[in-house]
Amino acid sequence: MRSSSYSPVHRVVEISAVAAVAVLSLFLLVRLCLAMQSSHLWLVGVAAVTGYVAADLISGLVHWICDTWGSPRTPVIGRSFIAPFREHHHDPESITRHDFIETNGNTAVAIGPVLVLACFIPPDAGAGVFGLAFVLFASLGVLATNQIHKWAHMDRRPRLVHCWSACG
Repeated sequence: MRSSSYSPVHRVVEISAVAAVAVLSLFLLVRLCLAMQSSHLWLVGVAAVTGYVAADLISGLVHWICDTWGSPRTPVIGRSFIAPFREHHHDPESITRHDFIETNGNTAVAIGPVLVLACFIPPDAGAGVFGLAFVLFASLGVLATNQIHKWAHMDRRPRLVHCWSACG
């Protein structure tokens, strides 16, 4: 169920962003796999862990910024980005009524440009492989934040998610 302030134009932007992020992520993953050598495995492992930690820090910082500054009436970002953060504090269950696109679309809009820039990282050396893997894992971690948050608020989670959360 979409919010009354959720415009059809913004919906199209979010659908486009989610599709673009999916394509870019797949492209970067294939590019990373083709560039990797066995000596790079440890770099990719470190990039995955540091990317996840960075994703947690970045998503927390963005949430704090949107909660602290601006308002839903702030030009350009207010209605689309700040309002959903504020809505969650007034109605914590609202996120459970959003479909996949509304839950993840704004995040896809934000990380899409980062993934485009990552396409220019030359993965021809260890540092390039690490950089590409780091950006990819951090971006996917940030993208997963709202979906995981939504599942945390749901009374009935999908079975696989329930099993996953029961494991700790």
